[in-house]
Amino acid sequence: MPGRSGSVFTLKVQVNDIISHQYLRQAVVEVFVNYTKTNSTLTGSNGAVLIKVPYKLGLSLTIVSYKDGYILTPLPWKTGRMPMDLKP
Repeated sequence: MPGRSGSVFTLKVQVNDIISHQYLRQAVVEVFVNYTKTNSTLTGSNGAVLIKVPYKLGLSLTIVSYKDGYILTPLPWKTGRMPMDLKP
């Protein structure tokens, strides 16, 4: 987040089909911090992606994943503890 000091951590997002449990490759994963999109990327062949996420206690974070033919899946999360791999 430009202009703001703070730390970031790496978040692994795994996207699977909820019925078959198969990995979803090339699914879009977006990160929203306080309702503002800060990052967007595609999953790899294993349905996973590593995303750098800003950390500040109490931030509202939403991870959204979608792909054609699938229902959008928002995952709201609030930072209540310090992640293990926090980097200044």
